[in-house]
Amino acid sequence: MGQKGKSSARDLETENRSLHRRLKVLMHWAEGNEDRMRRFQAQELQLLSIASFYELLLMVIHETRVKFHLEVITLALLDSDHEIRHLLQYLGVQLDEFPQVLFFDDAEPLRAYFDERTAPQLGRYVPGSESTLFPPPCPQPASAALLPLVREERIIGSLNLGSDDPERYRGTLPADFLAHFGAVVAVCLENALNHERLKLVGLTDTLTSIYNRRYFDQRFGEELRRVERECHPLSCLFLDVDHFKKVNATYGHAVGDYVLQGVARIIKAHLRNVDILARYGGEEFVALFPDTPESEAVVIAERIRSALGETSFNHPEHDPFQVTLSIGVAALDSDAIASDLEQRGKRLLDAADGALYQAKGTGRNRVVSAGVIS
Repeated sequence: MGQKGKSSARDLETENRSLHRRLKVLMHWAEGNEDRMRRFQAQELQLLSIASFYELLLMVIHETRVKFHLEVITLALLDSDHEIRHLLQYLGVQLDEFPQVLFFDDAEPLRAYFDERTAPQLGRYVPGSESTLFPPPCPQPASAALLPLVREERIIGSLNLGSDDPERYRGTLPADFLAHFGAVVAVCLENALNHERLKLVGLTDTLTSIYNRRYFDQRFGEELRRVERECHPLSCLFLDVDHFKKVNATYGHAVGDYVLQGVARIIKAHLRNVDILARYGGEEFVALFPDTPESEAVVIAERIRSALGETSFNHPEHDPFQVTLSIGVAALDSDAIASDLEQRGKRLLDAADGALYQAKGTGRNRVVSAGVIS
């Protein structure tokens, strides 16, 4: 064999060895992907069977991280009107229980991570540009997979997987089933939210779009137990629209409904996400302020009363007019014990209601406090 033939044979042997090594790598990836695919499929089946939003969060944030040996998972959700946060509040979930769940009021920060095809973004973690999706106290990963959550061509969030292996998301091989997993998570999130919305319909006042008395009674019991468990104060406001019957008699019930909707909006604007506002009946509202002493509750009540007094109701069929609020305040101190907790809760409501009627009886358009029920 000539020198040229020997060189060609060596080249062919080298190429064969290279192909063999690449085939082994590919087979290793295929075997690994097959195992990952089985785990993803099992996880998807579990996710699809969950209707509870709270349980879904637990599975996505915690169980998925453990099953797939990840250092951290965060879930970013678009929540422009705070509806998801209010749903969690309704479920009694404290947001600090899930620091891995991130809420965005605007979709632009999420769109910045994904191109128009909204494909998963895989690779080494970039602290400067990706830290929004892995904020403290979340661990900082070495590599990350950012999975866009899309429904009806609209981004609703992202599922962000972080690994301490810098090569975990190298290349494009895992992109297809990660994209599929992200699509399943997006469907499950939408289904769970819709399920919770249906439950919430029965707990919402249809006129004012705030909670009804049934919801308030349920949450009041939960907040009383928090007073016992965490030794935090709890304040209560009863609010009543002054001379509301005169509004109905003068302008009609349609305008009366318009006033109640406006009053509810003004009250709600002065409350935190953790506060609870409900229509108690007729023109009367009730609000609970967890972890709020009586002195702060009085200040908030005065702000609400003042804001309503400065508001003109501009109904298209009538000249502008104003209404006022009378407000009663009472608070429960932080040393409640189980043996008398229910009774003290009743006394709290009775005291706030009594303070309201005192405000009505002494001229209206004022705040009266019954003080601390000790």
